[in-house]
Amino acid sequence: VWSVKPERWEYTGRVHGFDLDRFAAETIPTYLSGLVEVNGAGVTNSDLRIRAKVNLEPGQIDDIRFESAAGSLGATVDSLWIGEDFTMSVNGASLVGGGTVAFSDSIDLFVTFDTPDLRPFDRLVFIDSLAGRMDGYAYLSGMAEDPDLSAFVNSDSLRLFDLRTNEFEARVFIPHFLSNPSGQVDARWGESSTWGILTDSIELHATLSGRRIDIDWARWY
Repeated sequence: VWSVKPERWEYTGRVHGFDLDRFAAETIPTYLSGLVEVNGAGVTNSDLRIRAKVNLEPGQIDDIRFESAAGSLGATVDSLWIGEDFTMSVNGASLVGGGTVAFSDSIDLFVTFDTPDLRPFDRLVFIDSLAGRMDGYAYLSGMAEDPDLSAFVNSDSLRLFDLRTNEFEARVFIPHFLSNPSGQVDARWGESSTWGILTDSIELHATLSGRRIDIDWARWY
C-alpha cells in the first residue's frame, strides 16, 4: 500500500540467496533460500519493519550455517527478532529459540537444543574428544559481539577427555564467552569410567580461564 506512510508490502513465495544486509544496510548478512510469507512496512533504513514465517533450506545467518530453519522471524534496521516457534538444524543439532539480537550492541536470546552427536562441535570448544548426545538450554545476554553464556546441559551418553558416562549434567556461566571464556561450571556424573577408573558418581566445581580448567573441588564415590 504505497499511499500510506510508511509503505506496506507483502510477499508469499520462494526466495533464493536473500541477503538482508543488501536489502537494508548495516543489518547482518544472510543467505536465505526457501518458502517465505513476509509482511513489511517501510522501504528505507529509517522505517523498515519485517515480519515473516519461513521454511528454509540450507543457508546462513551472519556466521551461522544451518541445514534447515522454520518458524517466525522479524527484523528492523536495529535488530533481529526470533520467535519462540523458530527451529534450526545446525551440524545435526536441533535448536529452538526466541529473543532479540540488536545488530549494534545487545543480545537477549534463549535457546533449547538437542543434538544426537557432539563430534561436529569438538573443534568449536576447548574440550578434547567430545562425543555423545546432549540436550539442554542456553541463555545469551550482554553484548551481541561477545555475549555472556548461561547454560544447563544433560546427557545420557557422553565422552569428554578420557571420561565416559551415561549420566551427566552441568550448569555453566561464562561471561564474554567468545573473547575470554572464563567462568564457572558445576557438574555431576553418574556411573563413569574416568581414565580407566570406575566410579559410581562424581561431583565437581571448576573455574574456566581461556583453555585452562581449574578444579576447585571434586568428590567421587
